[in-house]
Amino acid sequence: MPVPSTHLRRVTLLHLAVLAGALAPRAANAQATPPPAPLPPPASPTPPTLPTSAARAELDAMLDDITRAVRAADKAAYLSHVDLSDPEFAIEQQHWVDDLGKHKPLEFSLAILDDPDAPPPPVITDSRAEVTLRMSYRMEIGHAAVPGGKNASWPALFIKEDPDGDGPRPAQWLYKGERWQSITGVLDDGAAFEVLYFPPSRGIADEVRKAFPPAKAHADEGFEITSKHHIQIKLFDSMEHLKATVYLSMPDEVLGGWNEPGESIKFMSSYTKGVEHWTSAFAHEYGHVATWELGPKPKNLPWWVAEGVAELCAEYFTHDRDRIDRMIRQMAQSPGFGKPGGLVEWDDIADYDKARAEVKHLAYFQGHHMVGYISERWGRKGRNAWLRALTSGKMLDEATRDTLALPFAELDKQWRESLASDPVGTSAKPGTP
Repeated sequence: MPVPSTHLRRVTLLHLAVLAGALAPRAANAQATPPPAPLPPPASPTPPTLPTSAARAELDAMLDDITRAVRAADKAAYLSHVDLSDPEFAIEQQHWVDDLGKHKPLEFSLAILDDPDAPPPPVITDSRAEVTLRMSYRMEIGHAAVPGGKNASWPALFIKEDPDGDGPRPAQWLYKGERWQSITGVLDDGAAFEVLYFPPSRGIADEVRKAFPPAKAHADEGFEITSKHHIQIKLFDSMEHLKATVYLSMPDEVLGGWNEPGESIKFMSSYTKGVEHWTSAFAHEYGHVATWELGPKPKNLPWWVAEGVAELCAEYFTHDRDRIDRMIRQMAQSPGFGKPGGLVEWDDIADYDKARAEVKHLAYFQGHHMVGYISERWGRKGRNAWLRALTSGKMLDEATRDTLALPFAELDKQWRESLASDPVGTSAKPGTP
């Protein structure tokens, strides 16, 4: 799920200083007899392994193959060049190529960036390559549907593997994804989770490692689940990098993060600052993960339900219950439903890709208030039963009839009437998980 901007996305573009370390000088042994011999000059740093012509040529040929595969929207050909051993990365790559079948790029290229002003230089051996990749692309729709398209670059890792050892198949280069740094966090139950980051964001990664466990514990309790799935968190330093690796037809120009079933939880490293605020952010994003535990078809959820329940999950940490209640009541009363600046029909915010940009924020706010209304009337168990029905594959009206004992149209009518009849700032406020 996309992570919102301004309040709804809480994107804060912070300029973080790069963390630097110092190398301590080596101590030299004193000479035993005069005259002292001159000390040898300090050893020069080991130069990076220079690209061998053969390995570099093989990498360039593989990237040309990837470029042709993407231009042709050939999913199998693309994935044949990717190391899929990491489960989260494998699902992310599958989702990425699935989008090619819907939106084939007008232009695309992927190549090693050879720029002396953009360190670090490539480090290539016969079996491992650490390089900076540059992706350029232009689309018919989305944020890259502009003259010149979009560009993104990131530190990448390739390995050369022999798939059958001494068998007849030759060794081949595979893309392993970004060249991340990693630290490990520990949850309340002792399970480990990963935080992946780039070197300038080590301090942010430490904040995230502290912030995630309480957010997960709160969501698990609210959704009445015990999730044992491995959790991987990725922190991106470049928004163009984040958008390009989610999918090429990404509609949003501003993106704070992303989260889909089976994937890592992705955030811009500049999304917020401080453990308290990161805990709020993860209460929302892990709220999605917890929702997906409720049934086998989480993508069946209307977008406003998915975002509304995640916002409800974060409300304990954001303390914005009263503010959301006042805002929704004011929008319902003036200018009213279906008017510019007012509330919208649920179908208008049911699909992320189809929702108009000017009403997307209401998937969060309006959805939050409705899910809170359900929680207040039917309690945690009633709300979770409704969510389980939806994630099992039932349509909105059927799930509402089965679990709340009324048609969705009637539920909507009663919710809207409650907004009109109750004074602003009182009575039926959004509930807590």
